[in-house]
Amino acid sequence: MANSLLSVSQLYKSYPLSKRQFLHAVDGISFDVHAGEVLGLVGESGCGKSTLGRCLLRLIPISSGKILFEKHDITHMKESALRPLRARMQMVFQDSYASLNPRRRIGDSLAAPLQVHKDAHGNKRSSAIIRERLHELLDLVGLPPSTLNRYPHEFSGGQRQRINIARALTLSPRLIVADEPVSALDVSVQAQIINLFADLQEKLSLTYIFISHDLAVVRQISTRVAVMYLGTIVELGRTDSVLLSPMHPYTRALTEAAPRPIIGARRPITLRGDIPSPINRPTGCRFHTRCPLSQLRCQTEEPSLKNVTDSRKVACHFPQY
Repeated sequence: MANSLLSVSQLYKSYPLSKRQFLHAVDGISFDVHAGEVLGLVGESGCGKSTLGRCLLRLIPISSGKILFEKHDITHMKESALRPLRARMQMVFQDSYASLNPRRRIGDSLAAPLQVHKDAHGNKRSSAIIRERLHELLDLVGLPPSTLNRYPHEFSGGQRQRINIARALTLSPRLIVADEPVSALDVSVQAQIINLFADLQEKLSLTYIFISHDLAVVRQISTRVAVMYLGTIVELGRTDSVLLSPMHPYTRALTEAAPRPIIGARRPITLRGDIPSPINRPTGCRFHTRCPLSQLRCQTEEPSLKNVTDSRKVACHFPQY
């Protein structure tokens, strides 16, 4: 689309287990992320959310498909050509402690990107300019300047995640992929970090892909939401529309299984059995083995993700209106 910051087409990522056996982590995903929006990515553990996030930033190689970032085809771009673009797309990981080098002071970790990447004029940054930028970053995430001289183990989980957010912002990116950034934090701290993400988006005109299994968190921060199941997207649309009036049976089951169900006017859906293996997924609709609304067509024909309204896409032969 014309204002797409990121465009993904038929993305696949498989891991070979043997000569004839593959684990299909990401299985034919296509979507666009518009500049300035927050796209929430939800689904059960093991559905491929984190793998997709890493593929989008070229942190791991993809098997096939196409990724456009700022109109640049980065799918198979060499690392030397990709390096300037990496400054404009960053990631915040789930484990705030593992994301930081325990032997380096916070100031050294935050300064590293500024030392590696040159400024807009192609010049190396001076120590004074780097230190000024670090103070600015700490102020943005609500931490004191003394943070720079301390080590990761001296901070709480919430403080470390603020540091990781600051590091992601170091080179003024346009896109940030946040992979379960609050799932390891206490509920009260989660709210503070979510509010920080929202404030930073407004101040800096950022675009997020926000990966989470918590529907309440996704609803709070996301503009649109994509629901993943077994390596693919089964529903995509505006957040409140999808979560309050889900059309795919799996999305409906997710919303009803939440600790505080988002919907409840209709008869609840009860899923059958366990999630199939991504090594040998079912034929036809990959959800039909668990879906109480499954029909014969679902067992033989895989539904494509298609428009059912102007702002909603669903991969289901019999979407629920």
